[in-house]
Amino acid sequence: MITVESHYVNGGLGSLVAETIADRGLGTRVLRRGAAFMPGEMSGSRQYLERSFGLAADQLADAVMQALATR
Repeated sequence: MITVESHYVNGGLGSLVAETIADRGLGTRVLRRGAAFMPGEMSGSRQYLERSFGLAADQLADAVMQALATR
């Protein structure tokens, strides 16, 4: 399962999905992608920020492929 959000990873959609999977004992791996920290003085276009946090389409595809390869 992969979740992607333009929000903090902790306490967001990924956390809800991970908790639901754990509560139901599904044993599914969860790959959560989102902002890991407050950008502070960082600013820029949406594309710049997505790339900075690993949320660009090519980065997400690479993360999924890597997760599948490291089963």
